[in-house]
Amino acid sequence: MTLRVLFLLFCAMITRYSAMAQIEVGGVYFPSITVISQGDDSETPYINNKLTFAGGLGSTFGYNFNENFAFTTGILYASHNQKIEASATVNDSTWGIYNGKKRLDYLKVPLQLRYKSSGGGAVSFYGFAGPQIAFLLKADGATVTYQHYPNNGTYYFDLPAASNSYYTPVLFELSAGFGTEFQLAPDLFLQTGLKFDMALNNTEKKSGFEEKFYRQTGHAYDRHDSRNYSMNLMLGFVYRLPGANDLSHPHGKAKHNGIKYK
Repeated sequence: MTLRVLFLLFCAMITRYSAMAQIEVGGVYFPSITVISQGDDSETPYINNKLTFAGGLGSTFGYNFNENFAFTTGILYASHNQKIEASATVNDSTWGIYNGKKRLDYLKVPLQLRYKSSGGGAVSFYGFAGPQIAFLLKADGATVTYQHYPNNGTYYFDLPAASNSYYTPVLFELSAGFGTEFQLAPDLFLQTGLKFDMALNNTEKKSGFEEKFYRQTGHAYDRHDSRNYSMNLMLGFVYRLPGANDLSHPHGKAKHNGIKYK
């Protein structure tokens, strides 16, 4: 079998499945609860990273292979906020609780496989999972750092302003979730659900912290790992393009966006 024949068969297969597929576009808004993990708590005994409210929005795109399976992606603007509570003694030997907050803004690109329940009714359920890439746009606020060794029996800390150079420019994340889809019109749907994001690499760029801050202050470098975690309430609308891309029922009955027509 020649390469030309293989190529023609491949093109025919793509054409067939493209005819059965259906394109969807949409928009989503998601209030979030975010946190940056502290790694080993024994390395950060005087810092408490609190759960913090954040959020984002964006556009979505989907390619439905059939009634149940789809590939979804999009462009999401997401803020990752972190409130910090530090217990420390400052230079005047005054002990107290000191609060800080930092905000990291990301442009996220999810690459997910979605499974949606069958049935053809106005309500369906779905789950999704896949990798996600997060590009750092801006770091703002303050970052708590401190020295681990006692100086005259006390610990010191500072609140340097956040800088992009302190943080990893690209995060690789895992994303998964579930939700419910409501049909509002033949081609228009409301989607609600929960989405969980977990970073696989460090939020803090250790070389940046060491070069930009620790070497200038003489503080002992804190080498604990840090990870972004978030829980997002997804609220969005999806429009599935009608016409030639309507899904075909396996038993010959027409299916238009999940609704059977005998």
